[in-house]
Amino acid sequence: MWIAFGINAGMLAVEAIGGILTGSLAVLADAGHLLSDAGSIALALFAAAPATPRAEPDPSTRAGRFRPRPGGRAVGILGLAGVALVAVAVALLVASVAGYALAAAALRPVEAMRRRAASIR
Repeated sequence: MWIAFGINAGMLAVEAIGGILTGSLAVLADAGHLLSDAGSIALALFAAAPATPRAEPDPSTRAGRFRPRPGGRAVGILGLAGVALVAVAVALLVASVAGYALAAAALRPVEAMRRRAASIR
């Protein structure tokens, strides 16, 4: 799982940088998708860490066996992943609205010229 996490994290960094440099909303959206994938793998790694057997028995557990802990950490990680996904969604919404507003502003002179040409005829 560490290899999969490394691949996802590397692709996330490349796509985020590429999306920012090129101004591509599609690439940034895919980077947000990779963020959720990397977060899921990180959550799995985090949850699996206490389940790995210890080399020596721990006196606090019964005969060195694993005693599961409550999933408080997992809930915290899920909350952070949810916040990150909402932040990505809001950023994409703001970028798309800003792009639409720029496109509408760019078309205003064209529409004005069309109206003038229609009034001359």
